[in-house]
Amino acid sequence: MELKTKEEVCRELGISARGLEKMVSEGRFPVAVRIGKRAVWSSLAVERWLVEAFAAQERWGRRM
Repeated sequence: MELKTKEEVCRELGISARGLEKMVSEGRFPVAVRIGKRAVWSSLAVERWLVEAFAAQERWGRRM
């Protein structure tokens, strides 16, 4: 399992650390797991969040 730091998650999503913290506090992004002093996310959790976030966009136009 690959782990991502706050900096890596922010870079991947194109948001600031403060933006990520706000999303977590509002329940719009998974909570980090603390390992020592580091806060980390599994790459799978980030990927699943992205899939869910874009689900409506990807379904658009498929209505028949």
